[in-house]
Amino acid sequence: GGGGTTIIETPVVTYALRDLGVTLDLTAEKVQKNKNPKAVPKVDGIEGLKFVGWSETDPATLKDGKLPTLVDPTTFKITDDKTFYAVYEKLAQDFDHTHYVIGFPDGTFGPDHQITRGQVATIIARSCLENFIEGGSYGNPGNYTDVESHWAFSAISYCSMNGVFTGYGDGTFRPDQYITRQELATVVARLAGVQVSQGLPFSDSADIAAWAVNGVYTNYANGWVNGYTDGTFKPLNDISRAETVKIFNGYLSRGTDKEGLSELREYVHSGVASNNQENGKDEYMTWPDVAKTHWAYYEIIEAANDHNFHWRDLEKEIPPEDWYECYIDEVWRYQDDANDGADDVGRQDTLPILTVTYVVQSNGVIWDSITEEVTQYSSPSVEKLPQAVPSEGYRFAGWSETDPDTGVISLIDPTAHPVLENKTFYAVFEREVPAEMPKVTITYVIGEHGSTDM
Repeated sequence: GGGGTTIIETPVVTYALRDLGVTLDLTAEKVQKNKNPKAVPKVDGIEGLKFVGWSETDPATLKDGKLPTLVDPTTFKITDDKTFYAVYEKLAQDFDHTHYVIGFPDGTFGPDHQITRGQVATIIARSCLENFIEGGSYGNPGNYTDVESHWAFSAISYCSMNGVFTGYGDGTFRPDQYITRQELATVVARLAGVQVSQGLPFSDSADIAAWAVNGVYTNYANGWVNGYTDGTFKPLNDISRAETVKIFNGYLSRGTDKEGLSELREYVHSGVASNNQENGKDEYMTWPDVAKTHWAYYEIIEAANDHNFHWRDLEKEIPPEDWYECYIDEVWRYQDDANDGADDVGRQDTLPILTVTYVVQSNGVIWDSITEEVTQYSSPSVEKLPQAVPSEGYRFAGWSETDPDTGVISLIDPTAHPVLENKTFYAVFEREVPAEMPKVTITYVIGEHGSTDM
């Protein structure tokens, strides 16, 4: 009888790289039915990724970065079109952290000692603000009366320059005053961005000052601070050094644990900081009063050691960290020492004197001096701010960094900003708009028994 033609379709096997890898080979092949693939491509992951194999499941459909089951495409008998998906792992990248706290010259850390405002300013300058130089000269931007001879003067000034952790209304900073738990929580919350309280679980929440509630909540909601085992927060207690580094480690997303330190050895500090390491890389430093049983042992080690590490969770890049190198400074002190063999921090004995000029272009006059000499990083003096007197029909609105005649202006207080270079402020005047008298209508009613010629 009549013959016919049978068309047998050859299945296609596709190898999906998902734009995360590269290959010089073909990414698809035809395979006869019930036969095995033979042309599986060789794949390299793009930068930061390692190709680990193939899967029948698209990894993009899995949650939380989980990896699918790996398979060998060459073991499959192909009956229909099929896709194998390339699977990659994130390579461990090198990261580093610098210490932001140190111990005391007597060889202790003082984990349960209260911490002062000057010490907190130093932590903020070192760990939370960019480009801070230990011992650098930044003037006295806050015009505080009690800081210029203080060991933390540099850090306090740098915090003031950046508008964080300010002083009191009486012109003091009080660097040696202890800071309470609610005060520190508020300072850190302002650095991070304050969240509106949704309620706190502490039995003494009513003792938290109204101005500190949102700050405490911000720390609690992010897991940076916890209450005590008795269910209290103790907002008015002076916070300890150990509690402080726990909060800052949380805010900075820093932390390690026993496993994270497993490749290094412990070196117990014993007096003036010294480098006792054989190779300078395989020891981390701790102190006699920070035993391994101390609840903040790993928090303190994290905060007090310069170290290189890999994230254990390569996807989320969150603590704990796995350390592989650690460094102990030979001379570890706040002020730079010209003889310590380290890089010069660039401390200057004197700062340049800059000129602040006050200009009136039109519509007013200045009766006082129109220039003031100001030390770099300091702010213009309130007492020397000239009086700008408007011309008739105008009122004085304030000062601007831009010439009002050029168009857009923004009013600022010259005395509230540190001067970094020679500066000019322009007086801004606004035309007074005379008040208009309201118009009224007067109606005269004659009535039916009279008349008028008007």
